[in-house]
Amino acid sequence: MSKVLFIDTGLSCPVLLAETFDQLVGPSLTVLVVSPNRDFYRRWQKDYFRLLPLDNLLGFGGSWKLRRLIKKEGVTKLLLLEVPEKIRFTKMAAKLGLQVIWLEAPANSLSLKVELRPKLDNLAKLATSVCFTAGVRESRLAAGWPEAQVRLLRFGLKPVEATLAAMPVFPWQNRPSALKHDLTIGTVVDLSEVQKIEELLRLVKSTDELALSIQLIVIGEGGERGKLAWLAKKMDIENQVWLVGERSRLDKWYSFFDLLIISSRQADIEDLRVAQGALAAGIPVLAAESEAMSDCLVEGESGYWVDLSKTDELAAMLKSLYQDSAKMKAMSMAGQKRAKEIFNNDECLEAWGGLVNS
Repeated sequence: MSKVLFIDTGLSCPVLLAETFDQLVGPSLTVLVVSPNRDFYRRWQKDYFRLLPLDNLLGFGGSWKLRRLIKKEGVTKLLLLEVPEKIRFTKMAAKLGLQVIWLEAPANSLSLKVELRPKLDNLAKLATSVCFTAGVRESRLAAGWPEAQVRLLRFGLKPVEATLAAMPVFPWQNRPSALKHDLTIGTVVDLSEVQKIEELLRLVKSTDELALSIQLIVIGEGGERGKLAWLAKKMDIENQVWLVGERSRLDKWYSFFDLLIISSRQADIEDLRVAQGALAAGIPVLAAESEAMSDCLVEGESGYWVDLSKTDELAAMLKSLYQDSAKMKAMSMAGQKRAKEIFNNDECLEAWGGLVNS
């Protein structure tokens, strides 16, 4: 029997991991979680997926507490997500004979202090590094991490997304929004911090000069929402911009989108999840080049790499796509095919099961 201890001392709330573990746990696999995100993990608790009452592992005596917990519970594998815990606990766990697994999410090491990078790179040889996208894997290999120990494991589509992927592509000209606007662009973003939405507002405004009517649907919550509503009104485009708070049921909105734009300042695992769902629904994706989007976006096939600051270039691209219905349909079909191929849930679960049950 495999007993895995997952330490999440940050506030990242990795829903994808929790959903994956929820489908894998059973008599042959127990997952134990240590995290301050107690309310988040409680919803997943069951006999083989347990939240442990252990806090402040990064504080004084944290290594001693962890060592005692590992011995008491008979832990065989240690999963580490955040950089500080990788640096602190990897060597100790390896000495105890545990298999150490690093979870490498897009953008999760960007804030690492330069002086700590060599230490992290040196510790990488003691762990199996699991990268969530091909772009993440490439960056880790470029840093000199041992190739045999750097694996690529993706997350599969949610059931509702798999259902969308099994359906024919919805003809983009017949989407509900097409009756009022030429194109509807969707974006899903955390509005608790400044993002690139202002650039999208300028894009909406600039396309008026090209005789192209764009509707922008912004899904997200946070303090920046009021500022954006005020700015849209000031720019006289408030009738073209929808600010929608709820993001829990994105599948309801996919039928309104012609295109999805990733507008986060730094695309992360949440943006990857949104892009997966969009591709499954046959919606092409536009995004800045990043580790997070490396699996979803094939230039000219499932979407385009774009620079949101270059408003005129992007507006011209949208005008061209609007005038080329055959290209839009081909991109929709290609994106849906890609989602079904590389985000197949059964195959992804099998790969994760092989990792944690071996």
